[in-house]
Amino acid sequence: MSLAIFNLNDASVQLGLDKDLLRSSPGYAVLNDNDLMIGELAASNTKLLPRWTNNRFWSQLTTAPLQGGTSQIRHHADLAFAHLEELWKSVSDKATQALFVVPGYYSAENLSLLLGIAKECGIPIQGVVDGSVLVASSMPLRKNILHLDIHLHYITLTRLSNDDGNLSRQSVEVVIETGLATLLDRWSNIIANQLIQTTRFDPMHDAHSEQLLFDLLPRWI
Repeated sequence: MSLAIFNLNDASVQLGLDKDLLRSSPGYAVLNDNDLMIGELAASNTKLLPRWTNNRFWSQLTTAPLQGGTSQIRHHADLAFAHLEELWKSVSDKATQALFVVPGYYSAENLSLLLGIAKECGIPIQGVVDGSVLVASSMPLRKNILHLDIHLHYITLTRLSNDDGNLSRQSVEVVIETGLATLLDRWSNIIANQLIQTTRFDPMHDAHSEQLLFDLLPRWI
């Protein structure tokens, strides 16, 4: 029996099978006419095709109607379905069970919708666990533990406690509208301004050079 693990951090949704990491797929979607790109392909086209780009479908997982949506892409849940389905196809012939690792800011409504999406994808979910609890469970236990996590649009600070070996989540503080996407934009602007001052080359002036900067920046960081 093989276990597929989906770590649903939209900065990079990770898919593992048993102990092996198979995919790291950012939470991006790009719609080019009727062609939907998702994950890595979408991220590599977000600056080239900026008119319809979405990277909030995991952080705002709802069925609220999307502005500029289509008959196939009506809301964020449709984009999350497309992302999950694409990832699941790569392990569906091997995995017999699946586990979702979710961010601490997910509400009961988010989790209910997520499980419904998984059911539609045919994913045999066996459990859902908070990402901070999972990380802390593999570390030497102390009485109080703080876990800081960064997502595309949120930062979470989770306080956990260890009561006689029983690990439990006590509280979650969420910083809204500040995350990796904000930092990447700021770092890109710093680099662009430096290039303009030293070489008079503006990488933001051309979509291809802006996309190249966007692709390379995470590796540099």
